Amino acid sequence: MTNDTVFIPFGQQILALTRDEFAQALLRGQQLESAPKNHQVLTADQLEVITGIPSQWFGMAAREGRIPCLRFGKYVRFELEPTLEAARGAREGVQSTLTKGAKSDQGIWNPKLAIKG
Repeated sequence: MTNDTVFIPFGQQILALTRDEFAQALLRGQQLESAPKNHQVLTADQLEVITGIPSQWFGMAAREGRIPCLRFGKYVRFELEPTLEAARGAREGVQSTLTKGAKSDQGIWNPKLAIKG
């Protein structure tokens, strides 16, 4: 093997490609990255299995407009990434609401102070 060989660590092994093979593989990888992604739509039950969050939460959050959803008549479906991104934003909003004014004079979080009433 000469300088025309590209060595790539791959787990416990090493791939050895010619520069032409490497260029072709790199091009195929770039084409895969730029190809449109197939967005799988999921039910709230499927999201529960993936995330461990109760399916009812996804339904409620969709009804309240806190997470994006796809509506097909009476059927509601979700795309995983946009749903998780919105849920992260909703969680951050909830955390900031819970912690706002929730610390006692000693700086210790007190759930009684976090309750609005």
